[in-house]
Amino acid sequence: MVNSITGGFFFRSVFQGRDITVHLPREIPPALAGLPPGSSQFTGRDAEVRKVLRDLAPNQPSGVPPVAAVVGPAGVGKTELVLQVARRALEDEGWFPGGVLFVNLFGYDDRLRLSPEQALDDLLRALGILGEQMPEGLQGRSRLFRSVLAAYAKQGKRVLVIVDNVSSDDQAEPLLPATGTAAALITSRHSLNVGSRQDLDVLPRDAAVDLVRRTLHHAGGQSDTRVDDDPLNAVRVAELCDRLPLALQTAAAMLADFPARPLASLADALADARARLGQLERGERGVRAAFRMSYERLSPPQARLFRLLSLNPGPDMGTEAAAQLAGADPGAVEVMLQDLARAHLIKAGPAWGRWLMHDLMRLYASERDRIHAERGESEAARRRLLSFYAEGAESADTHLNQSSVPRSERFRDQDHAVEWLDAERQNLMAAVIDASAGNRRITLRLSLALGRYLLRQGLHDDWLLVSQCACEMAQVAGDDEGKLAALHMYGTAQKMLRRGQEARATFERGLTLARRKRNRASEALLLNALAGLFLETPPYTAAVDLYQQAIQVYIACGDRHGEAVARSNLGMALRSIRRFRDVFVELELAADIWRDLGDHKAMLSVQHTMGNTLCQMGRLREAIALLQDVAERFRELGELSETAMVLTNLCHALLGAGKFDETVHVSRRAVKFHRQVPASSVPEPAFASALTYHAYALYLTKRDMDQAAAAIEEALDMLDLIPGDGSPQLRASAPAVAARILGRRGRTGPSAEPRKRLEARLRRRGTIRGSPN
Repeated sequence: MVNSITGGFFFRSVFQGRDITVHLPREIPPALAGLPPGSSQFTGRDAEVRKVLRDLAPNQPSGVPPVAAVVGPAGVGKTELVLQVARRALEDEGWFPGGVLFVNLFGYDDRLRLSPEQALDDLLRALGILGEQMPEGLQGRSRLFRSVLAAYAKQGKRVLVIVDNVSSDDQAEPLLPATGTAAALITSRHSLNVGSRQDLDVLPRDAAVDLVRRTLHHAGGQSDTRVDDDPLNAVRVAELCDRLPLALQTAAAMLADFPARPLASLADALADARARLGQLERGERGVRAAFRMSYERLSPPQARLFRLLSLNPGPDMGTEAAAQLAGADPGAVEVMLQDLARAHLIKAGPAWGRWLMHDLMRLYASERDRIHAERGESEAARRRLLSFYAEGAESADTHLNQSSVPRSERFRDQDHAVEWLDAERQNLMAAVIDASAGNRRITLRLSLALGRYLLRQGLHDDWLLVSQCACEMAQVAGDDEGKLAALHMYGTAQKMLRRGQEARATFERGLTLARRKRNRASEALLLNALAGLFLETPPYTAAVDLYQQAIQVYIACGDRHGEAVARSNLGMALRSIRRFRDVFVELELAADIWRDLGDHKAMLSVQHTMGNTLCQMGRLREAIALLQDVAERFRELGELSETAMVLTNLCHALLGAGKFDETVHVSRRAVKFHRQVPASSVPEPAFASALTYHAYALYLTKRDMDQAAAAIEEALDMLDLIPGDGSPQLRASAPAVAARILGRRGRTGPSAEPRKRLEARLRRRGTIRGSPN
């Protein structure tokens, strides 16, 4: 039998026929029955295998060839995945009785790369096409290849084609079947535009550890129990290998070479970031060599950007930051970032415009940067990036600083500013911590600009760390003004974390420096901050004296904003020692200043304090009227947190006036507004207070006891999450309210299930003892 082509043209060998008749060999050639062996260590890819198998299933839409491309970075296990899929498709499903063809195009190796013509020559020979029948050109070989596959399928011998290590669409397309008579699996480090696509990422942690275990068992048998004997260091090794299969197998092979080597030894060796890629080499195989082949295919601008991305201190990067790093047009940089992502050298983040780089890839990029960067280029790029972060944080801070005028036009409003800070927070924190000697002044600016944001978000530990770094940088840089700002920020963070003695020492240190340098503005700020510490514990007279000193300094400086803040605080200090007449004098003066400055929110906060003072004086009718008005005006301004706070204090006044029904309504509104406030990691005591008032009001009015039990249970849960021993009155009253609710039985008490939960809750707290009835 010979193969023939009719209705076409002859160019030496058969080349461009219209009708092709292919006579198959009597038996399947050996190449069709062969497939590279799969690994017994394969693990952690069940979902991906199922998806690719679905893409290969023979019941695809008519005429559409099943083609699945498995893409991902070097060393992620693409080839192994398609081999496992092929085995299951052949042996378990029986979809390809004609066998499988496997060709490695070596698309990323300049020495071994196959052209499509060369690959088709190999494939056609494997299908039984003799040399004298082989067309010479790409088009002729591709058409003949597809016809042979169709002929096999027509005889019930459907074939699976695996094309490994493809570097481009052009390299792959001539090798793909044209109809549903055959199927193809492709692997590539680039995102291709052929068939369905399965993006492969690094392994989950448990699967990464299991791969190390399986590799050791394969090499040395089940008796090698190092992974199970030392699970913590097994996880360390997996994470330091970035959970990349190639790196994990290399590390496991190094362990297998020396059965006495403990996992801790390898983990410690890999912990040295600069030496890690060198550790993950074994003979000619290694992570560095695999990455190099992808890197060498980049254009010079792409390669430069790839190297510079390693300078970013945080885990991901925005497009705008990358453009600043490269000193290039953002539009051009965005295109290059997409190219790098398609090459799987970086990864697109979950939000558009964010880009990530795996740890080992970052180490490789950093190596290339040290080798290839022009003298001073890296430092200049780092400085541009830090300046971008500092300027962004300073611009965002103008929207958080109530006294800052004008607001930066970089952000539309406060929400936009906070959105940017949230997205960049890990980068900003890393930039502060990793400050290099040449950029301390820029990093100091960044640190000082983050204080209000970190306080607003309840990130007190981060705030403490940043302010401590700011103090150290200002000291080294010899920047006294920066040091004063840093000391104020550091002391405030210590105060928020209830480290009062440390905060006092920090504020006093700053006050001494301010007076020595005759910096009156910082002196007033630190006096005000120090007074706030003395306001937390009796007898409060020291707080009054310090606030009065601060007011005089603010007046001398002509700082009306600072004066209003100090007078508001002085009013609260005077209230603590029951000098009520003086309280209203100071608060009225503060309110007048805020009114003149046009700060309605601050003015309402002063009136809130007035309402609480009236309540403390027993002038409940006046307190209720004022607090109702303030709550409504805060609501109109859209200030959710302040509205919730005022409504909570209004509950106290209403209960004191015996208006229990109204307390039920107001406390329900207070809880509703508290729920709308963005949650912080630490609940506000005011939220727990609102829940307690709501539960108590329901109890007093004999309303829904199940709702009362649920509210007080939630309040108790919140109190357990609030650190320290603050809010002692609330910590005492909430369990007392819970006990009263439990004391009411029968139809007027809570039903069985809420009662059981609340009783168990109080037993855990030690409030009630004994076993449940």
